[in-house]
Amino acid sequence: MFNPYYASPALTTMDGVSSVSLISRNQWTGYETSFENEGGAPTTQFLNYSSLLRIKDTALGIGGTFIYDELGPRQDVYVQLSLAYHYDMPRGRVSFGLRPTLVNRRLDFTALVAVDPDDPTNFNQLGTESQFKPDLAGGIAYSTNDYVVALGVDHLITPAFDYGVDGLAAEDPQRMVYSLYASLNYRFSQDVMLVPALLVKTNIDGHSYDVSARAVYQEKLWVGLSYRDFEAVTFMLGCSFLQDKSLSVGYAFDYTVLNQEYKQATSHELFVRYNLPTLNSRTKKIIRTPRFRF
Repeated sequence: MFNPYYASPALTTMDGVSSVSLISRNQWTGYETSFENEGGAPTTQFLNYSSLLRIKDTALGIGGTFIYDELGPRQDVYVQLSLAYHYDMPRGRVSFGLRPTLVNRRLDFTALVAVDPDDPTNFNQLGTESQFKPDLAGGIAYSTNDYVVALGVDHLITPAFDYGVDGLAAEDPQRMVYSLYASLNYRFSQDVMLVPALLVKTNIDGHSYDVSARAVYQEKLWVGLSYRDFEAVTFMLGCSFLQDKSLSVGYAFDYTVLNQEYKQATSHELFVRYNLPTLNSRTKKIIRTPRFRF
């Protein structure tokens, strides 16, 4: 939930802020494989730059993202460009976004364990192979000072990987994933605000959801809880620094509540964000969405 904009590219700079952010996640810390192969706990590193450009009455969000994802014998690298068009309306803002992506998937076949070593489809002798594929996501969003609603569709190109190996059937293609994100800013007082949020994802055959709530004090300190689809409970906390609150640091601790026998119980995530000056050709009131300002 540190990165809700990933649910829909339309959310790029919707908070009216240009920024640089870094997320590092270590999932199931201490997990080890059942075999002697390399690989263990999944890890993800995420670096993003987002810039808001205003030209008269038009607001454009431009973002670049680098993601490194490691899961056992497979490593994925994503290079992404996010583009969003924000149109101000009398009571809010509607946004449209696209996110073209270049994916490099690398697989160490020697780390795979075949059920039948004599199976002719056993490709352990291949070593390590990699392949590039394009991908695309799109989305739409609507926001006001009080709430945000966004829809997104990922894997519009449905990339599949065969690593250029004759006789190796392509992996199941990445199926389209549909996302719904919504959050509400409920202010108890001038200093205290509650921000509940919901994220639902589905590929039609299955679905997942993440429901969370954060208590924010003076838009500087916040704590929160999240529950993910009968899998994990997450505790979150964060703080903004510097006089203009431009530097934010957050931490999330996951505790697995289901199927602990197949994984380690805890995961950790660290978030750092620095807000940059916005490129304006004309001064205009910005609709800020505190759901993202952490």
